[in-house]
Formats: sequence, structure tokens, C-alpha cells
Amino acid sequence: MSSIAEKISEAVQTLPDQDAAEVLDFVKALRARREVGYEQAKQQALALLDDPPLALNGRYWSRESLYDRL
Repeated sequence: MSSIAEKISEAVQTLPDQDAAEVLDFVKALRARREVGYEQAKQQALALLDDPPLALNGRYWSRESLYDRL
């Protein structure tokens, strides 16, 4: 019988890199939420949006630079 971690690993291996990166970001957010308080986890989760920067049409944007465009 496979462990949960093995099942997750098998499922992620079949995903495209971008989707696998989202799974990794989710895992990081879960760890952050368990290790620190809610407000600190919120700030760390927002920081994850900039690492790596958002790619739109081959151009990279940070969350802060998108706010500046509004």
C-alpha cells in the first residue's frame, strides 16, 4: 500500500511543470501556515506570488509591478 506522500509524488510526476510548481507552492503555503501565525502565513503566501515572477506573454511581472499598472 502506498503512503499519501507516494501517491502525491506519482500524481505530480504526470503534471506539466507549471502545474507541478503550483502544487509545490501549495505545499509551501501549508507548511508556512503550520509553522507561523495566520498573519505571517498570509504575508509569506503573498510573497510566494513573486517567486518566480508571473509570466504573461513571455514577459515577467511581479505582484507589485502589476499594482502599479492599475
